[in-house]
Amino acid sequence: MVNSHDPHRPFHNPKTAQKSWSTPSKLYSPDEVIVPTYLPDLPEVREELSHYYNSVRRLDDTVGRVLEALEKSGFADNTLVMFLTDNGSAFPFAKANTYLASTRTPLLVRWPGVTKAGSLDHDHCVANVDFFATFMEATGLPQPANLDGRSLVPLFKGDKQDGHDFVFTQIDYTIGGPPKPMRCIQDKKFGYIFNAFSDGKFAYKNNNEGLTFKAMQVKGKTDPEIQARVEMFRHRVPQEFYDLQADPGCIRNLIDSPEHAKLVAQYQTRLRKWMVETNDHNLKAFDVRNDPAKLAQEITNYPKLINPGKPETKTKKQKTRQ
Repeated sequence: MVNSHDPHRPFHNPKTAQKSWSTPSKLYSPDEVIVPTYLPDLPEVREELSHYYNSVRRLDDTVGRVLEALEKSGFADNTLVMFLTDNGSAFPFAKANTYLASTRTPLLVRWPGVTKAGSLDHDHCVANVDFFATFMEATGLPQPANLDGRSLVPLFKGDKQDGHDFVFTQIDYTIGGPPKPMRCIQDKKFGYIFNAFSDGKFAYKNNNEGLTFKAMQVKGKTDPEIQARVEMFRHRVPQEFYDLQADPGCIRNLIDSPEHAKLVAQYQTRLRKWMVETNDHNLKAFDVRNDPAKLAQEITNYPKLINPGKPETKTKKQKTRQ
C-alpha cells in the first residue's frame, strides 16, 4: 500500500515551493486548466487550479515510479494494482461535501490476465465499501458473512453485476467545528442531498477554500450570480436535487421543481430506507427535515448522538490530591 500527500494542499506553486520539494515533470499555466462548472472562471481560480494540476502531475510521477519498482521486483504479472482516491479535489463544492465532484473519484485497475487494457465501465456505481470484499475474492480467501460491500472482481473481468445502480455518501464532521451532517444518494442520472445543519444562519466552512473562495467573495460584491454561489456554499439549503447528466456541477437545485417532485420523493424514500438499515443517527433529523425548529433541535443534540458516553468538557480547573 502506497500513499501520497499529493494533491492535498498546499498545491505545488512554483513561486513559493521549497527547494526540498520535488518538481513535477510538467508545470501547468493558468490558461491550460479546465475550470469545472461548479467554480467561476476567474483569474485567481485558474491560478490555483494550475497549482492543483501541478500536484496531480507529481502524483502521476509518483505512481509511475511505484509501477517501475513493481516491474523490477518481478511480481508485476501476478499483482492486482488499484489506484483510488478518497475524495474530490480540495476546492469549494468538492472535497468535504456530498456533491458529485466530492465523491466521484478515480478508480483505475490493472490486473494482468484479468482486466482488459483501455476498457471503461460506465454502467456500475461502486463505493469504497466494496473494496474489502474485492480483496478477499481476489486473493481466494472466504468472505465474512453480512458484508455491506460486494466484490468487484466480476466487474474487473468485464461482467455485468446487479445491485450497483446507486451509491450513498455521507459527512458528519469536517476537521474542526460543530457537526455538519450531510446525506446523499446518487445514481448515474440524479442526486439527492440532505443537509441537516442548514438553518440559514450556520456558516459552513472547511479548509479547502483557499485563493479560490477568497476570489469568489471579492467578485461576488459586484456579481450577483457569483454571490449566490458564495451564499450557497456558506449556508446551503436543507435539501438539494440535481440532474447529474445535464448539470454535473450541481448548479441548478431542482428540489422545488414540480416536474421532479415524484422523482425527489423516490430518492428520499430510498435514502431513508438505507438510513434505517444502517441505524443512522441522522434519521431523526431527516424525518423532521420540513420543520425548521425540530430540525434545529436535532442538530443541537447531534454530538450526544455521536458520542453518547463522552463526558462533558469541564470549563473550570479542578484541584486534585496527590
